[in-house]
Amino acid sequence: MEASSTILITGSSGMIGGGMKRLLANRRFTRVLAPTHAVLDLRDQKAVFEYVRTNRPMFVFHFAARTGGLYASGSNPAQFSYDNTLIHANIIEACYRFGVEKLLIPGSANIYPKLAPQPVKENEFMSGKMEQGSLPYLCAQINALVMAQSYAKEFGLNVVLPIITNVYGVGDTFDPKAAHVIPALMQRFHEASTKDVPEVTLWGTGCPLREFIYVDDLADALSMLMEKYESPNFINVGTAQEISIRTLAERVARVVGYEGNINTDETLPDGIPRKVLDCTSLFAMGWKPKINMQEGLERMYSFHFRQEAVFPSNIS
Repeated sequence: MEASSTILITGSSGMIGGGMKRLLANRRFTRVLAPTHAVLDLRDQKAVFEYVRTNRPMFVFHFAARTGGLYASGSNPAQFSYDNTLIHANIIEACYRFGVEKLLIPGSANIYPKLAPQPVKENEFMSGKMEQGSLPYLCAQINALVMAQSYAKEFGLNVVLPIITNVYGVGDTFDPKAAHVIPALMQRFHEASTKDVPEVTLWGTGCPLREFIYVDDLADALSMLMEKYESPNFINVGTAQEISIRTLAERVARVVGYEGNINTDETLPDGIPRKVLDCTSLFAMGWKPKINMQEGLERMYSFHFRQEAVFPSNIS
């Protein structure tokens, strides 16, 4: 990508889209299109086609989707399936019709089987059962990935399909019905600290291992793949740095300044014991994460709870 290339970011108001906007702005890309939902409803095929035809982006980072966690997708499964299927299909077809040079569509690591061997390799896709509670969201996402590969095979559309691990950072959601583990813990410890609550209890044993990537590191990895990765095959994007839920909670508590006790309730479920991606192919391309968890958590807490600027000018 050249600094003068026209680049479209869908979902630019979300955490990942926001991270990509920051990275491109810092690298002085001058023609970045980032329409909000109010400007461009991606479910509207005619509007999407007209936008892409008129603006002629060369590169498209497609992050837009209807999201909301297990509660939201479980409560509105039809809407999740319908909206996401339309959004993804319209973008892929528009990129093909109007000559987009390269299209990047990330997939969630949850598309892999729930009990896949760890670390999870790309060839584990569709080798077993997925998380059942997220099927409306995941099936639409899988359809998008397979559709993109089909367009690559039949029409020569140049697509990049990274499968990403758990993302956190500035722009994450703290909605209790949609928040993932890090913002949920941060919110709980913040409230416990401000109200002098003597203890916080975690679900399960605290032993399960998880992997996380800070949003600005993810943007850096995705921009590198857009420039250098030339295959429609999936490629995992993660850090290969595992952490137990208990240790994660302790780190979040320290960042927040919570000094009470952290307990576990072993009568409540743990979830799968380990989930980490095999990122051999990504690391072989020379990419490594730059932001450790301590720094990432501090940036996230400072921005969301102290309203402090946390965007260094040296992202490269």
